[in-house]
Amino acid sequence: MTAALGASPVLQGAAYLYASTIATSLLGFVFWLLAAKLLTPAAVGRASAAQSASQLVATIGIVGLGTLSVAELSADKTQLRRLISASSLVAATASALAALGAGLVLGHNSTHLAPVLRSPGQLIIFVLLAGTTAAGLVMDDACIGLLRGNIQLTRNTVFAATKLLLLPLAISASQASNAMPVILVWLIGTALSLALAIRLLAQVPADRSWRPDFANLLAKRRLIWSHHLLNVAVLAPRLVPPLVVATVVGPAANAGFYTASFVTSFVNIIPGQLSLALFAIAPGDEASLTRETRKTMRVCVMLSVVSALVFLFGSHLILDVFRHSYVSAAPAMALLGLGTLPSAVKAHYVAIARVRGRMRRAARLASLAAAAEIAGVIVGAVTGKVTGAAAGLLVAYVVEAVLFAPTVIATLRGTGRHPS
Repeated sequence: MTAALGASPVLQGAAYLYASTIATSLLGFVFWLLAAKLLTPAAVGRASAAQSASQLVATIGIVGLGTLSVAELSADKTQLRRLISASSLVAATASALAALGAGLVLGHNSTHLAPVLRSPGQLIIFVLLAGTTAAGLVMDDACIGLLRGNIQLTRNTVFAATKLLLLPLAISASQASNAMPVILVWLIGTALSLALAIRLLAQVPADRSWRPDFANLLAKRRLIWSHHLLNVAVLAPRLVPPLVVATVVGPAANAGFYTASFVTSFVNIIPGQLSLALFAIAPGDEASLTRETRKTMRVCVMLSVVSALVFLFGSHLILDVFRHSYVSAAPAMALLGLGTLPSAVKAHYVAIARVRGRMRRAARLASLAAAAEIAGVIVGAVTGKVTGAAAGLLVAYVVEAVLFAPTVIATLRGTGRHPS
């Protein structure tokens, strides 16, 4: 794979990330298709909302340690095991504690999520899912910094295949049409893939000790906090829409919306992966930043045209494959399919800010953009249900693209450092 992409480490890293996306998305497509056939729409809606909640908690609980690992390991790989073990343990613990609090609140106050968070056993599964997800995210990012994208590709493929193989067995064993089998197999797949990643990372030549280096993380707490603020502002809003739709419109409607979001994310995630790979560029290397940004934005523009056409004309057919009742979310899928280019502009702005060491300013602007996305989804869901939620999200994407475009355009032109 890397030989076919030439010498560009950015495109090589992004290629492994997208290969991972292809594997997880294709297997995930079958996973949610099977869930739609075996469970009621309400059960699928609750499962997808709970899974999104655990990912949201993990995104917040990772506290910037994932992207910190990319930067640290791309510069120095000798202490990789001590850094990875410390970062993974901190992220997993923080996410588990946050999940405990979130689970208690949602279990007692959310009518739609209470059935999957009410009992102690259900809450424990939710907490473990958030913790293992956070640890896996740290390891995936560390692999990009190590230029060992093959490890994160293997981990994510095993994760997707495991939960798919276990789903029908778990549903059959539960003898009930509820969301818990979906959540449980998600946890098992995450845990097994995490164990595999640890074993593969142990084979990478470096220091032999896995003893966590917490002192190093403590010394970099200001830098970690900057990463954290920016990561939450960028990633968290993407996990909020299913929760909003499940709460405002209902679990059954969320099943169709989540499926539409999942399918379109197969394309819309590419700009984020390209921008993450851009972060491996050495700080201050403006020539490389301009050159690589031109390559990645060219890919995003071509992709946005294709995706817009596919989702505009194919949404009904795609959703009908899952379940005929999901077709009502076809307009939402068509709107979400228009978000690739605006998402690319925002993702590249974030990458440029990271390389230039301007994460605090980028975090402030991204936080405003995140608030706009969440507000757009809420207002849209209240006024227009599923289609309205997608329309509100798309409007927010376009506004963000207008805000971030000057910095990206200046970088593409190579005209010097535009204020970012």
